[in-house]
Amino acid sequence: MGTILSKQGKQNFEQEVPKFKIVLVGEPAVGKSSIFLRYTKNQFDYSYQPSVSVAIGNVVKKINIPYQGVVSVVIWDVPGREEMDLRKSYYKDVDAAIVVVDVSEPDTIGLAPTWKQDVLNHAQFTVAHNTANESRDAIMASSIPVLLLGNKADKLE
Repeated sequence: MGTILSKQGKQNFEQEVPKFKIVLVGEPAVGKSSIFLRYTKNQFDYSYQPSVSVAIGNVVKKINIPYQGVVSVVIWDVPGREEMDLRKSYYKDVDAAIVVVDVSEPDTIGLAPTWKQDVLNHAQFTVAHNTANESRDAIMASSIPVLLLGNKADKLE
């Protein structure tokens, strides 16, 4: 048996779905923007254009995350050469990070731990009263899931 929602009821349901923020990080030219474009718009661009600013995509797909429930995914494509002060602002209230490497470029693989630490060291979280608490941020940052994603495997063939 289905449930019929009024337009207002549907809007309330949509508004109640929490957003889950994921940042894509890694060296320049590893394919972060291609992954972002594929996931957010199901497109692929064969030309390389370095990202000069952060791209934010709100994925309409709702997914069920264990212990979180259904969430709306917001993906941030963070440029690899961005200034540290700007990158730190991109890590605010992050729920997960994906470190992207180019499997055909060993240097990018070797730098993956540096990118992971960059996220974990600089993640900041807001609370209801906007109190700054570095120890709270460190504890919360240590619980952020970080995925290593090897990209461009087709170049190895």
